[in-house]
Amino acid sequence: MSSLRSRRFFLQLLMFGGGAAALAACGGNSSSSIPPLGEPGFPQGVFAGDPTAEGAVLSTRVVPASSVDTVPVTLQVAENAEFSPILQQVSLTACRVAGRNYRTEPGDYIARAVVTGLRPAQRYFYRFVSEGLTSPVGQFRTLPAAGDGRPIRFLHISCANEPPFPIGAALLAEVNRGDIDFISFNGDTVYADRFWLGLDPIGNLEFYRSLYRDQRDPNYAGREFVQLFGRTAFVVNWDDHEVIDNYSGQKARGGRATQLNDTTGQTRDVEDLRVLGYQAFFEYSPMNPNLTDVPGVDSRDRLFRSFRYGANAEVFILDLRQYRDLAAVTPILPILPPGLTRQRFLELAGIRLTPEQETLFFGPPGSEQALFNLLRRTPRTLLGEPQKQWLFNGLRNSTATYKFIVSEFPITVTYFRSNDVWEGYWLERQEVIDFIESNNIRNVVFLTGNNHAGFIGQVNPGSSNPIWEVWTGPTGRSVTALSIDEEGNRLGIPNASRLYYRIVNGFLAPVNPANPEVSGIPGVTTGNLRFLELAVPNYNVIEVSGSRCTIQIKGPTGSVLTDPLGRRGELILPQ
Repeated sequence: MSSLRSRRFFLQLLMFGGGAAALAACGGNSSSSIPPLGEPGFPQGVFAGDPTAEGAVLSTRVVPASSVDTVPVTLQVAENAEFSPILQQVSLTACRVAGRNYRTEPGDYIARAVVTGLRPAQRYFYRFVSEGLTSPVGQFRTLPAAGDGRPIRFLHISCANEPPFPIGAALLAEVNRGDIDFISFNGDTVYADRFWLGLDPIGNLEFYRSLYRDQRDPNYAGREFVQLFGRTAFVVNWDDHEVIDNYSGQKARGGRATQLNDTTGQTRDVEDLRVLGYQAFFEYSPMNPNLTDVPGVDSRDRLFRSFRYGANAEVFILDLRQYRDLAAVTPILPILPPGLTRQRFLELAGIRLTPEQETLFFGPPGSEQALFNLLRRTPRTLLGEPQKQWLFNGLRNSTATYKFIVSEFPITVTYFRSNDVWEGYWLERQEVIDFIESNNIRNVVFLTGNNHAGFIGQVNPGSSNPIWEVWTGPTGRSVTALSIDEEGNRLGIPNASRLYYRIVNGFLAPVNPANPEVSGIPGVTTGNLRFLELAVPNYNVIEVSGSRCTIQIKGPTGSVLTDPLGRRGELILPQ
């Protein structure tokens, strides 16, 4: 733990104690204490989100000169950084206390407007003016119109864990090229449970809001990463760490949010944290509130959405936390690939486990069928029925060449810790895959976060209608290899990340008799793995030009990564 992060968190603990449409309707008086405001101005800069072919959602946070309930703010939009002329000027109100709908009525002195009436595929500049002060100038690009076949390019990132963020400079260089339309920030955008500091969330709103202020603080996130917010628009999604690790919202069953402890199998009520986390997320995430109603879904908390992106792409953003059932409690490796026994696995891995370790990995002796039934035959939902039908209708009706599904976590089978991801909701996972295949929906690509690793693979190996998945690694410094080595040391297994890599490759890589080091295990492997990097922070660059799609996995230097077995981090479609 660095002295800077230690000092910052100590200070936070002291503070918290345990045609544009203006979106402002301030809430009533709040009994909560008012935190120190700091110097007047725009300390978090400006931030744009959810771009369309005719506009975007534009936001800033104002620090007023005194602790007033409301602050007048003016938004200005232009086609050049000199603002000559000003195309649109909108009067806004920044409120101390949020209204009932956080995405349209944010608190914490956040001002927000939905700007429309702009030209497609055009760069625009914007700024805010309040109390005689002017914000930094931000910029964004409107998207190409639905019939426009020009090439498109965007970035995909996830998991802003241990700062400062090593890929910040590379991301900024990508954006400064001038052809990036937006950044898809796919879940774990902040970490309320900052595991690298050994700390749990603090149950008040000021704490959750502070996470997003830190994200825009160059002393925390790094100078280059913070500049991204003013250079392009973000399309954001959440996962679990915006609230607390491994929580389930359970709205599909009318339940309260709970957190699952994978080790003990115990759950605890975290509904209060969910409410706080959602409010802060919506306040600091400029998202389009003008969503078509979905029956059975509260539009105030709705995150799942889609948008057309030129002639050749449509993007579907899923919410896999809010409506899910509680995950099953399982060991680390609850189901082995067909044709592999526990004993054979241990022989191939070259490890010996104590009886206690074997139970932790596989479950008690004789539990194989029970675990199979628990994960593969027990109905559970990730999506909730309304979101699932929305996704099916959207995919069925899409005329875009490529359909990108932004998923918080993997849909590809990897066997390890499968309870919390699509594997643990097997019947619904299969329903989604079967729907895509049976309706002959082509060129579906899952863009995935969560796993702190880079990955390319086919979701449905052997199918004539391949569904592809690409993972983006972490934005922060905590990669999968580091986490596995730490857990391996705790269990007395040295070099655990190398072992894990070899096992996953054996389970998933194609058979290659000429090169056993690269080969999957004959009779065991699914053969769908194309790339796997566990030790390097990374991000995705997605480009579509006509019928061709290229997705690259790049590291902190901005170069395409090559994994430890020599495979290039690049997927080119069609294959």
